[in-house]
Amino acid sequence: MKGLKETCKKCADQIMVKPISIMSHDTLAARKRLLEIHALMSKPIPIQYSFPLFSFNHNQTYILKYLGLVKKLMLENQHKRTDNPQVISKRNNFQGTPPERKPLPKLLYIQNPVVWLSNKIDFRFLRYSWDPSFSEEEFSRGARQAISTVTQMVSKNMFESMKPLLTKNALLNLRRDVEILWADEVRRNIGLKPEDVQLIIPRKIYLRSSTEPKLLIRGNKPAFLTLITPLKTVTVSDKRLCDIDVLFIGMKWLEEHAFNTPLVFVDIVSRFHRNYTDGMAPDWTISAFKVRRFSLIPQKP
Repeated sequence: MKGLKETCKKCADQIMVKPISIMSHDTLAARKRLLEIHALMSKPIPIQYSFPLFSFNHNQTYILKYLGLVKKLMLENQHKRTDNPQVISKRNNFQGTPPERKPLPKLLYIQNPVVWLSNKIDFRFLRYSWDPSFSEEEFSRGARQAISTVTQMVSKNMFESMKPLLTKNALLNLRRDVEILWADEVRRNIGLKPEDVQLIIPRKIYLRSSTEPKLLIRGNKPAFLTLITPLKTVTVSDKRLCDIDVLFIGMKWLEEHAFNTPLVFVDIVSRFHRNYTDGMAPDWTISAFKVRRFSLIPQKP
C-alpha cells in the first residue's frame, strides 16, 4: 500500500505541478498522463496533495473533478489552435489532402508606348482593310487556348496531335528543342491551363501584301501561233499574309501535394500566322513557338 501511494504521489508531482497552459501545448502527452493518474486514482487510497488553484485532503472525488476541469481547458485550447490557418494547412498536408496555397502574385508589364501605339494602329488597319470580323479580344482568347493546348500536349509527348495547330517547320523546331535542349523537369511541368496564362502581350504585327500578275492567253491555238498572239487577259492575284508575335507569361503552383510547393514561371514567345489570300482557309496557325524562360521559384513560408 505504501509503494502504491508513493507511485501515485510521484505521478501527481510529474503531472499536476505544471501549469495548465504548459500542459495544453502537448495534448497527446497530457492526455496520456491524465489517463495514468486516473488509473492510479481508481482505488480509494488516502493521499494529501496540493494542486494549483485547489487543495485536496483525502478526497478522490475532488481530484477527479479537477482532472475533468483540466481536460475541459485542454479541449478549449485545442479548438483555438485548430482555428489557426497554419495548423489547418499542416493538418491537411499530414492527412494527404492538398494544402491551402497562397494566391498567385500579381504581374505588371509596362510596354513601350511607341510599340503599343504602333500595334493598335496595325490592328485597326487589319480590321478595317483586311478582316472586318477581326477582334483583338477574340484573338487573345483564342491565342490563350492555343498556347494552353500546345503546352499540355508537349508535357504528354503528343507531338502528332499538334499538326493542326503548328506549321510543319514550327513543329519540327519545337520537337527538336524538347528532345535536345529541354530538361525532363521542364517538359513534365510545362503544361498550362487557360487560367494559368496571366499575361498576353502582342509584340509585333507584320502585314505583308504582294501583287503577282498572271498572264492568260485567250483561246486554244497551235504553239507557233501562241508565240505571236498578243496577250488578251491580265489578272492580278493579291497575296496577303499576317503574322503576329505574342508574348505569354504563365504562372501556376507546381502540381504536388506538398507543403510550400514552388511557383512555376513560364515565358513563351509565339508567332501566329494567317494567310488572307482569297481562297485560303481562314485559320490561324502557330509558325513559331519558343520557351524563353522556365523557372521554379520556392515559396516563402
